[in-house]
Amino acid sequence: MKRKISFFITIISLVGLTSETLAGGFYLTPQHTRPLGRGGAFVAGADGVSALWYNPAAIGNSGRQLELGANLNLLSATFQRVDEWGQETYPEVNGNAAPLPIPTIGYVSTLGIEGLSIGAGILAPTAVQLRWPETINNDPAPQRYSLISMDGSLLSMPTVAIAYEPIDGLRLGGAFYALTGVFSSTTMISSCDGGITCLFPEDPAYDALAQVTLENIFAPIAGFGLTYQHANITFGASAMLPFRVKGQAQLQTRLPSAVLFDGTELDGDTAEMAINFPLIARTGLQIVFSEQVLAELALVYEGWHVQEQIEITPNNVWIRGITGIGDYQVGPMSIERQMQDVWSVRAGGEYLFTQNLTIRSGFTLENGAFDDPHLTPLTLDTEKAILAAGLTYTIGQHWNIDAVLGHSFMLNREVRSSVMRQMVPIRPPRPGDDPDVYEQGDPTHVGNGDYTLEANHIGLSLRWTPDLN
Repeated sequence: MKRKISFFITIISLVGLTSETLAGGFYLTPQHTRPLGRGGAFVAGADGVSALWYNPAAIGNSGRQLELGANLNLLSATFQRVDEWGQETYPEVNGNAAPLPIPTIGYVSTLGIEGLSIGAGILAPTAVQLRWPETINNDPAPQRYSLISMDGSLLSMPTVAIAYEPIDGLRLGGAFYALTGVFSSTTMISSCDGGITCLFPEDPAYDALAQVTLENIFAPIAGFGLTYQHANITFGASAMLPFRVKGQAQLQTRLPSAVLFDGTELDGDTAEMAINFPLIARTGLQIVFSEQVLAELALVYEGWHVQEQIEITPNNVWIRGITGIGDYQVGPMSIERQMQDVWSVRAGGEYLFTQNLTIRSGFTLENGAFDDPHLTPLTLDTEKAILAAGLTYTIGQHWNIDAVLGHSFMLNREVRSSVMRQMVPIRPPRPGDDPDVYEQGDPTHVGNGDYTLEANHIGLSLRWTPDLN
């Protein structure tokens, strides 16, 4: 029974991880060094390796280009939980993101064929690995039922793209992406049902530390784009199509200390999971005002409404030797998400300060992917404004160093309407239960509280551009 309890709850904890925690659930900031420096306004005016992500039609805009770089997102958050009635407060806890660089490696080229460009690279989503404490002042941390750590997660996106210019000024492009890697989540789960096994839903003797890992992820994704340039104005549009992540989750657990669950065993410890990811559509308009000045305005849509729930199908999992019950098989489950679509407005520009120095700046305004009832320390997201500035310094004729600094100003949230309860699989929700109504002995709501969030962003890259003077 101990392992059964851990199995259910850690599978549930993976739900928030696989949707990610910020910026539309999966994308904390605009990708790559130069685009981030323009606030993510890099759709119409995209070029080089960064165009693999933003608009594959634009990969040939700068001829041959080789890039090696990385961005680092430094997220910090606080959470002070409150009880069901908004009266008692718990100790404030601090969360942060593991300092994991987000790499960009790629090459694009015209190959000497008129109007044809190709590119390939290894990209990565701007996901963050959140960490919260397991204990605070030697007591169990109040957010432990939402998340403790995402350490061990590692994602990449191998990418290939092709673009063609059928008529002067019009470019069409397509790309193939593959999301690959590992998701991992560690959380504390409870085996207390508030009535039969124990009376107090957060009794630490009934806690179990558990880690669930979704390995060998491979999700193919298609993308398309176009640009059209007339005189000093360029229009661009691109889309990354929806995709579905499927895989087998593995479980490791530290069992509860309560003696009630001695002797019961779980036969089988894996489950198949399926998670929907959204359409991403971008459009932008760039104006070149002079040889020194250009600016772009872009609009980005992420259709996160597709993630209403996550499907979980245990692989022949049985609970053996339950006192008074015997054996039974664990059936399919679905976990509610109810995410919201995300829109962002992005604006940015560049100024050629000297022959060797270009400076840029920009901003992004974006809504959050979770409303108050579904916000937890696992699924952090909120309205935000991202401000960034960067530069490119050219060494010699063809080598360029790009750098960026940015900050995300994120709206603080005071949540008092949470429907996200402490999950207790030995006492699943009953037909007719109202998630908004709390009765003594029910699993407690874990999302109510005060949230503060902010993040800093830095990036550095090296580009080789032999076709540019």
